[in-house]
Amino acid sequence: MNYKLSPSNLTFLYEGCKRCFYLKTKYDIAQPSIPLPAIFSKIAGLLKEYYDGKRTDKLHTDLPPGIVKYGEKYVKSDSFNIPGHKDTWFISGRSDIVIEFDNKSFGIIDFKTGNPKREYSDLYSRQLHAYAYALENPS
Repeated sequence: MNYKLSPSNLTFLYEGCKRCFYLKTKYDIAQPSIPLPAIFSKIAGLLKEYYDGKRTDKLHTDLPPGIVKYGEKYVKSDSFNIPGHKDTWFISGRSDIVIEFDNKSFGIIDFKTGNPKREYSDLYSRQLHAYAYALENPS
């Protein structure tokens, strides 16, 4: 089998409920959820619209110089193996925005509509690394 791993599932679903992660990955059985208020989608959409085409210093002064190039791009990696397993996996998801830096490298921004806490930085890092892997190893 070739299993899909989404960056967001690798972040919160895996960390929050490993059984739910397994069921979603193996059998595409979604975790029970509550409907989220539409305001979060609206905020994310407004952020993407606002920053589209803007220089990186408008996002954060610590970012290298560049421009917000793309919004909501789907990414999919080539399949990969994990030693000792016969199955394969691939990363597939949708990024919020992609930045093209002036040195022609790229970066991914994933907006958080709540108040991100420093204790979640490892989770966010896992999500961004999954997007990076998909971009560096495209299908």
